[in-house]
Amino acid sequence: MSNPSILKKVVFIDDDPATNQFHKMLAESMNLAEEIEIYETAEAALKIYAQAEDGRSFPNLFFIDLGLPQMDGHELGVKVRNLPEFDLGKSAICFLTASKDIRDLVVADSNDFEHYFWKPVDKRKITQVLREALDITI
Repeated sequence: MSNPSILKKVVFIDDDPATNQFHKMLAESMNLAEEIEIYETAEAALKIYAQAEDGRSFPNLFFIDLGLPQMDGHELGVKVRNLPEFDLGKSAICFLTASKDIRDLVVADSNDFEHYFWKPVDKRKITQVLREALDITI
């Protein structure tokens, strides 16, 4: 019998397919969520979650790349946080980036986002965001 998943749903949004696959494999190895969704654009992810009718199908945790094409990760994070479903359940947003530009931290902070990691994410970082953002200890 396998261990129960930690969360109901986790989403990774990154325009790099290899990074998405690495993160998905890591999440699966941790049994992080019953459902793990991958999107390569902000628009694709936002379209689906803007249509959510209740908090039950809404993700518990979003990992968003800051360097997305068209709509960047900061803008997507604000839009996701403003969806009514975000507050119905227990959801959190964690930004991921390969950039070492300090301005990314400044923008995230000015938008009241606290969770930010350099890619790739790893088990330690996921454990940290679970503890800090969702009050889950594994």
